[in-house]
Amino acid sequence: LISNLNDQLEIPNFDDEYRGPVLFLGPSVANLFSNALSTGRERITANDNINKLSGYQYNNELGSMTNKIGNKVMDRSITIKARPRLDTFQGIELLGSFQIDDEGMIPPDELTIIEKGILKELLNNRTLTDSLQKANGFSSGPGVLEIRLNQSDSEEVLKKKLMDAAREEGLEYALIVRDSPGIGFRPVNAYKVSLKDGSEELVKNVILNQSGFRPINDILGASDAYQAVNLSVGSGGGPNPFSGGGVVSFITPNAILVEEIECQPFRMPSLLEDTYVSNPLVKD
Repeated sequence: LISNLNDQLEIPNFDDEYRGPVLFLGPSVANLFSNALSTGRERITANDNINKLSGYQYNNELGSMTNKIGNKVMDRSITIKARPRLDTFQGIELLGSFQIDDEGMIPPDELTIIEKGILKELLNNRTLTDSLQKANGFSSGPGVLEIRLNQSDSEEVLKKKLMDAAREEGLEYALIVRDSPGIGFRPVNAYKVSLKDGSEELVKNVILNQSGFRPINDILGASDAYQAVNLSVGSGGGPNPFSGGGVVSFITPNAILVEEIECQPFRMPSLLEDTYVSNPLVKD
């Protein structure tokens, strides 16, 4: 722990505003999809809240995904399946696997959620608040998500595509995220890639502002090699299966190149001390 902390002290802070292509490698790919599929208004879980009036406006914010079934919601290269009963992949145990959900329903062996970018189905529990919903045994979450892309590039080709895309945007550098344990609103380490010679500089405290399907609407490339990653997801209740606690197992490409993500430096908030009552023991 001390060694890791000392190593972090040697890494320069990211101090720029960046909006452009980002190459994700290793476990960071699973983190990218975990955040994209479970946060914001767009998510792969059917909402079980009853719609209500909010002032003069009808509030259907969280239930809108049911109405998008049959429509394109992300890049057409992406197909996503829930495979909750799959227990191993390439010799790795999938810790999110389950045979029966916590409401006593047996899920199907395989449920296609996204097919070539088209939303086909949502994950449901027994609480149905829309005529289009049907219970399918996922009150415990997706368990195992298999994410396939019909693209096949090597890491070297993806890095070249990354640099070419950054040049087209008129950027001074590109970004690579490797093996990062957290994506979204948590700071991560990333590599600034020089567009002149491809050299890389490690920087810390990078915030990748991404939620919902937007970051995966345009994919510039992906590897043909796949990996299994077990992610410990948050705690707490709510209709979102990723926030119910536990583990979700992801099967994803080893690398994926996203066309555009907004990145900002992480700044620790500072609070000024306000005096509400003067200290009676201190003489003026």
